Amino acid sequence: MADNRQHVRGAQRGSTLLMAVASLLLLLAMAGFAIDALTLYVARTDAQRAADAAALAGARVFVASGCTTSANCTSGTTQTLVQQQAQGAGAQNKVFGQPASIAPADVTFPPSPTSDPHDPMVEVKVHRVIPTLFIGALSKMLGGNSSGISVAATATAEAFNGTGGSTPFATSCVKPWMMPNCDPAPGHTIPANPNCGPGFGYFVQGNPAQIVHAGYYNGGNGGVIGEPWLLHFGILPSQYGEISFTGANNSGNVYRNEIQSCAPEAALACGDTVFTNNGQATGPTKQGTDALINGPNGQDSIDTSSPPPFNITAGTGNTFYPPGTPWISSSNSIVTVPVYDTPGGLCPGNSCGNTQTVVGFMQLFIQGISSQADVNAVILNVVACPPAGGPGGGSGSPPVGTTSPTLVPIRLVRNP
Repeated sequence: MADNRQHVRGAQRGSTLLMAVASLLLLLAMAGFAIDALTLYVARTDAQRAADAAALAGARVFVASGCTTSANCTSGTTQTLVQQQAQGAGAQNKVFGQPASIAPADVTFPPSPTSDPHDPMVEVKVHRVIPTLFIGALSKMLGGNSSGISVAATATAEAFNGTGGSTPFATSCVKPWMMPNCDPAPGHTIPANPNCGPGFGYFVQGNPAQIVHAGYYNGGNGGVIGEPWLLHFGILPSQYGEISFTGANNSGNVYRNEIQSCAPEAALACGDTVFTNNGQATGPTKQGTDALINGPNGQDSIDTSSPPPFNITAGTGNTFYPPGTPWISSSNSIVTVPVYDTPGGLCPGNSCGNTQTVVGFMQLFIQGISSQADVNAVILNVVACPPAGGPGGGSGSPPVGTTSPTLVPIRLVRNP
């Protein structure tokens, strides 16, 4: 009898030990799964962040190249540069401690859902094998050779150009210069713009407004992309004016700061009305522009001798790239300005009833400025405002905008 009780107690102790071991193994498995799940979650978040950054960097090339104006963003040169910028941005982001590796084949160019060639898209895929604790060990126990799980993320970015469409758009960080809708190129005078005087044509015209001369300038034998433009200050139809974003006559200090920085009030949408400052602030214009572009001798340079994308080279004042670095994707010399087309020209000051209405936006590359506030610029891009009809123009829905100093809003969109 005693032997039987001892046998039962021994069996119970053995069962308890087995249950304890099984519970411990189950607990370790649960902990391993939890660690692996957290690892994969962090890695997936890192991969999505890298894909988003790469897609946005690639889409920025569409804007700087001017291809959204000419509706030709499918050239091999442009797409190659987009791929390079996307790969470079991806390499600056880490996926679980390792730089995101993006191959050229991971950067593709899906068609716009609206089939609009003005709205190019770029899609970037990021994938990386992440080492796991429990899943990798389990895979090897079952005869596999995998030590981790592959995580992947996809991002699609669009350069949104509302030209000719019904969706309104807006830009921030606009520089306080109102540019006339007066194309000075000798070959662009037909049709003539009567608001500009003899010898001037249109940049945008029609309802809905369209770019009159889209495409590469080509030494005067083509469109407006790359067209040089020496702008003089003056209250005349074909000359630029100084904007007062606040609705009151700005001081020279405020105006100068709005040139050289991204002022919070410097946001405009299509159809907005703006006032101009009284007088010619020659000193603040010169000082603000030199501070913006790192002039007068350290500014970036641009080569427009070949079709876009144009080669922009870093100057000695560039704080992001070593001097002489070619094919940079961003430059302080690239600015966004509004375009007006008011019969009779600019209103001299904010006190007069004839305000200016924004009919489009223009992207300029500022090459320099003279002591008399003459702006030496190159036209990089032009967009026309959608048809009027609501706040910001267009359909009355809220404008598509951006927080960066870019002409065409760049945005992440849902993957098709």
